[in-house]
Amino acid sequence: MNRVLLLSDGLANQGITDEKVLQQLARQKNTEDNMTLSAFGVGADFNESLMTNLAEFGSGNYYFIDSPDKIPSIFAKELQGLLSVVVQNTLLKIKFPSRHLSVNKTFGYPGEVKGDELVFDLKDVFSEEQKAILIKFSVKEPIVEEAVFESTLTYDDAATFQRVSNTEKSKLTVTSDESLFARSFDKDVLQNIVLFENNERLENAMADVDHGHYDKAKQTILIIKSEMEVRMKELPANAELKRQYETVTEYEKQVEKAKTMSAEDLKMSQKMSKSSNYMIRKRK
Repeated sequence: MNRVLLLSDGLANQGITDEKVLQQLARQKNTEDNMTLSAFGVGADFNESLMTNLAEFGSGNYYFIDSPDKIPSIFAKELQGLLSVVVQNTLLKIKFPSRHLSVNKTFGYPGEVKGDELVFDLKDVFSEEQKAILIKFSVKEPIVEEAVFESTLTYDDAATFQRVSNTEKSKLTVTSDESLFARSFDKDVLQNIVLFENNERLENAMADVDHGHYDKAKQTILIIKSEMEVRMKELPANAELKRQYETVTEYEKQVEKAKTMSAEDLKMSQKMSKSSNYMIRKRK
């Protein structure tokens, strides 16, 4: 197991400083050398966008540490997690009908398109850990009757050291039969759409607050809350959606206070809120 624990209280200001170059370096080391990177940001002055993305592209975890006193316990949490690894070198490959569809965006984890395959390098998976990925496609050419998706999950079993591979096929069928559509509809997918899209919109609202656009951020939050209230009535009870709604409601209060906060308090508040949003996205 190769894991780098990166602890920082500042910005990238020596050597390579470009965020995108650093992200690609993390991805390169992750892919070629099987090296995982977890990032720990301390205090109010570090670049949380950079630290989050380094963890994202390094297939590790991101933590916000508001006080140095918490460093030992959070490091202990990360190291304890390493002891509960159940599978390693985890790859999810999804073969899709590239003639008809192109990948618009992935939510949850970054994916790489290779021809007609979308590849997610998930590295280590811990005991009882859940990972969720949502893929948004754009239609290039209409599907007339049927399209097939083939998903292959491959990993090393940490107990037996055996390489394991499982493949499943899913069919997308075009129909005008409303009853067939209703029977086939997956509410778990809709829950993930609501969760991931609102997660992104809340992230955008937080960016607006960073730039002093408080009214724009508040408007986005009100829209998110209104739509979530409707969806939560339509969908089965879901702890993640409830947690997200509570996070959005709490952030609404933070935006109300933002105009009167000191610059230091606002930075700390923003980092705390962004960390909560990240944890929801990663199911942590």
